[in-house]
This record gives sequence, C-alpha cells and structure tokens, in this order.
Amino acid sequence: MYKFTFLADLHYYSKTLGTSGRAYELRSGSDQKCLAESGAIIDAAFDHLARSDTRAVLLAGDLTNDGEMVCHRELREKLYALAEKKPVYLITNTHDWCCDGNPRRFTGARVTHDVPTMPHTGIHDFYYDFGGRQAIAEYRTHLGISSYVIPLAEKIWLLALCDDQNGRGKAGYTEPHFQWIEEQLRRAKEQGCLVLGMQHHLLLPHVHPLLTGGCCVGDREAVTARLADAGLRYMFVGHSHLQRTDRYRSPAGNELTEVNIGALSGYPVPMVQVTVTDDLQVQMQVEHLATFDWYGRPVDAVAYTRDHACNLPGPRRILLRSWTLCSCPGASCCLCIHW
Repeated sequence: MYKFTFLADLHYYSKTLGTSGRAYELRSGSDQKCLAESGAIIDAAFDHLARSDTRAVLLAGDLTNDGEMVCHRELREKLYALAEKKPVYLITNTHDWCCDGNPRRFTGARVTHDVPTMPHTGIHDFYYDFGGRQAIAEYRTHLGISSYVIPLAEKIWLLALCDDQNGRGKAGYTEPHFQWIEEQLRRAKEQGCLVLGMQHHLLLPHVHPLLTGGCCVGDREAVTARLADAGLRYMFVGHSHLQRTDRYRSPAGNELTEVNIGALSGYPVPMVQVTVTDDLQVQMQVEHLATFDWYGRPVDAVAYTRDHACNLPGPRRILLRSWTLCSCPGASCCLCIHW
C-alpha cells in the first residue's frame, strides 16, 4: 500500500507584514483564514507529516497569502525542511503571484502596498525542486508556470496541473494545454498507471453553483466531462476552502471523483490522506491537525480555527456558524453544510 497526503491553501503570511494594529485587525477579522497563525499551523502540520508514514506531501496551490516575496522565501525554507523527510510536490495559483496587484503591509492604522511580489514568470524556477526537477513530462503555460507528471510509486502518477488561465478570461486550460493533459492520460492508460490529478480550481461546484460556481474552472461541465472521458478518475482541488468530496458521471458514463481540500490555514485544518492499495484501489480519509503552538503553548487547532471563523462579521458569520464537523458517509468527507 502507498499513502500520500494532500494539502491546499496554506496561504502562508509572513509576520514581517504586520500582525497587530487596527489595520491588521480589520484584515484578519474579515478572513476565514488565520493569517498571523499560518506559520505555526504549517509548522505543526509539516512536523506531523514528517513523522508520519505518508510517502509524499502534495500541495494544491495558493501557498502564500498574496504572492509576497517574503512569504515565498520563508515558506520555501519550510518546504526544504519537510523535503528532507518526505518528497514534496506542489502547484501554485493566482494568490502566489498576486494576480490582483494588491499586496499589503499593515502598520498601526495604515495599509501600504510597498511589498515586493513574485512575478508569475519567476514561479517555475523558484519552486523547481518541488516538482519540475522530478517531472517525467512537463508543459509550460503562457504564464511560464508548468503542469507536470511525477511518478509517485510504481504504477501511480501525479498529474499536477496549473489551471491559472484558459486564455478566455477564466481559470482552466488552453486547447494545446488540454491536449497535453489528454496525452498524459493516454500514456498512463497504456502503461496501466493510476493517475491522481491535482489542480487548484474546482471542477464541480459541490455545495451549490450560486455559492461556489465562481470557484470553478471556466466551462466546468465541458472540462469535467472531457477529463473523465480521457480517463481521469480522481482530482484533488482547493480554492473554495471547503472540505468535501463529490462524484461526477459524464454523459458517456465515465466517473470522476473530486476531493475539494479545505484550507490548511483555516477551519477545519484538514489533511487528506490517500491510500492506494496494491491493486490500485483508492481509499481516502480526512485527518485534522490536532494542535499547534501559539505563544509558547499548544492550542486545539480545530477549535481555534472554528472560533476564528465563527467570529467573522455579517452574513458570512451566519454561514460559517452553520458548518459542523461530522462523520456522515457518502458525498461529504468531513465537513457537511447544514442549512
């Protein structure tokens, strides 16, 4: 058996950007993620995984808060430390190159934007040791970021996809990129390999299109059907910060299971553990980080992030208070939305 761990939406935030004062409190108090605490949460998760029996750690995008260079540099040091114990493979996404052009530093009541950010043209080389170097096939997008294939084990491939832009103003893939993806799936089928796909944006809206449809790739129905018909059976995604699993059947009858991985830096601090048996059957279990150290003492990670999320103001607070952890079978792995 082979065990792998998927994480998403670390959104690492450097404390050098400010963790106190009115401006930071307004920013932190309106975000489901825990910003100042993100480093401590990541350290605890990485330490846990380094000591675990997982064979590799796979990160599904939005590694940094908003593409700040200081966040990238500090997070990469954590990745190198983890990689001494476990292989680490990753994709990046729009938060990692500050696509909104709005990086921020918080000082007292002031917000300033004098923060150097990572250009999308620099991402490939900066994170080359975490996927590009080990790839057996690679596709460079028009942004300079790559999709690639990694053999995780005999007969198990990781298809790590950069879905930042489809060339038509949405997340997804240009036609040449999609043809490359189909070619990798064809090669995997010929060699009898199981493919675990990983991208950042959702294929399926999961909760409801009105709530999470904007988290999906463009032309999601067509893209999902095309991937399923090409032979992809499992896709791991992030972006929505919800933890949920759903299954899709294409009009041609081909099935695809999508696992939406919740944000590590927010409630309920999930780590998706995937076990592949010797006959290439896939089993999944969601584990939650137990504790992280904060101001010199261990705190309950799930309770801390839940309290932070539930104290958000306005309608979002009402929605967040409706989330409850459960262990119900079927579509939802661990986070059900109870209306």
